Amino acid sequence: MLNSENKLKNIIIKYLKKQKYTILEENYKCKYGNIDIIAYDNLSKELVFIKIFPFKSKNDINLIAKYYKYLYGIEDIPYRYEILKIGFKKGKYKVIKYQKLKV
Repeated sequence: MLNSENKLKNIIIKYLKKQKYTILEENYKCKYGNIDIIAYDNLSKELVFIKIFPFKSKNDINLIAKYYKYLYGIEDIPYRYEILKIGFKKGKYKVIKYQKLKV
């Protein structure tokens, strides 16, 4: 990952932590593809599978999520997907929820 991509991902992780998310995985890869961040939303009690826009691959996020939950024996935990992007306004980066998808 390029240095600027690492910087943007770090901004997103800092934002997620402020939103009471616990970061479980970064750059998760499995036989079904990859996901940028897997987190646990402590407020909604859901797993959150996060892609950062624009993403390089069009993996089946649902298949990756189901595999991850199966692998760790946590099929009963609710989950959702989020697509996040970074905006730049008044000299500062800002995280924008581009899309939030409930399963």
